[in-house]
Amino acid sequence: IVDKYRCRSCHVVYGKGGWVSMHPLDGEGNAVKREWLRNYFDLPYSLRPILKERMVNLKMSEEEAGFLVNFFSTVMVDNSIPDIKDTFTEEEITRGQSLFDKYGCISCHIMGKGGGYVGAPLTTVGDRLTAGWIYMFLKNPGYYKPRSIQPDYGFSKEDTRALTAYLASCKEIKKDIRVSQGK
Repeated sequence: IVDKYRCRSCHVVYGKGGWVSMHPLDGEGNAVKREWLRNYFDLPYSLRPILKERMVNLKMSEEEAGFLVNFFSTVMVDNSIPDIKDTFTEEEITRGQSLFDKYGCISCHIMGKGGGYVGAPLTTVGDRLTAGWIYMFLKNPGYYKPRSIQPDYGFSKEDTRALTAYLASCKEIKKDIRVSQGK
């Protein structure tokens, strides 16, 4: 299926392929959530609006999309990424939001209706990325995105967990709840 849809024309897969997307797929299986990936295959969209490159709609069959999701989830994994469940306390989430504000993350990332366009939008990042990948990326951004300009702040484990808690809580459903509560 990777060959049929010419994924390597844009993406690096196991060290081979193009760099159009600047996003290798080798560890994608435990970076993104299965449900998000399945929906993304149905209707791809730009994760970074500032970039000209766009994922094409491959219009693959349900069976092929399901097979690819299973392939990514079981084969295309990075074993260094821990399986962190999204069971964070409200205190961790609140502390993470304070750190997000303190470090000026919104300067580069869209959050809600504001923010910068350099980094990926984070409004619903908790629907897309796993908590384990968020945590590891915050600990060492250059390892997970070698060409990224994401600063490495050298966060402590506690700060990294708090930021992960906040970002993992940024979901479409959570956002709606916060709006309804007037937050």
